[in-house]
Amino acid sequence: MGTQISKAKIKQLEAKGKDGRMLMEDWLGVWLDPKYGKVGEEFTYSKGPRAGETGITTSFHAVTSGFNEATQMYYDASPIDFLKEAESRKLITLRPVGKGRTGKGVPGVRVYPYSDTTNRGSSILASMGLTPKS
Repeated sequence: MGTQISKAKIKQLEAKGKDGRMLMEDWLGVWLDPKYGKVGEEFTYSKGPRAGETGITTSFHAVTSGFNEATQMYYDASPIDFLKEAESRKLITLRPVGKGRTGKGVPGVRVYPYSDTTNRGSSILASMGLTPKS
């Protein structure tokens, strides 16, 4: 995990928002900041063709990272509604995650910085000459 964000920086961000709370953009920015947030951590692949190689995280799991709980405590709002609103504002991209092959993982969503080139499947269908069903 990154270094801890300073209390002065938090106060500065809270001053921009209503009711002394950070704006949604700033809240997500802190979580997605490689210096302070949950992304940018180095990890090692344990399975598959890349086993043993290292990588850098580009997203975080909304449940296991503590994001849902922190959002609920800070904003007194449903984290699901918060994330859906953030995605509709094009601040983030959400990807569902299941329990994994073993069935022991935690289902939820991974939160990525927004990218307008994120593949939602429609570009794959278009490249195949197919159109999505309505």
